[in-house]
Amino acid sequence: MGELLIDSVHECFTLEPSSAELRADEVPMLIPAGTYQCKKTFSPRLQYITPEILDVPGHIGERIHIGNEAADTSGCTIVGLTPLVNFLGDSRQAFDALMAKLPDEFEITYLNAT
Repeated sequence: MGELLIDSVHECFTLEPSSAELRADEVPMLIPAGTYQCKKTFSPRLQYITPEILDVPGHIGERIHIGNEAADTSGCTIVGLTPLVNFLGDSRQAFDALMAKLPDEFEITYLNAT
């Protein structure tokens, strides 16, 4: 579980699967702490435009997208408005609001949990 801020203001909550939740054929780690370039692109797997997180070490095709639980993602970040234990509610609303605020290209910074 995490939090997504835009200009230091809370926008929504985030969820990524833990290494234990990933299948054996998936990358066994979260997106490492760091700053990454992002751009809105069409996802062939999801069939809609999402922010693609570029050049994540050891990862390919990381995105921010709609979902409610870690099983809804293969290592990407999902967003929602209502955080519960390993679950995010109101994901589509959070995603639509986020997409409306983000430019076509931007930077995102991932921080380690404290």
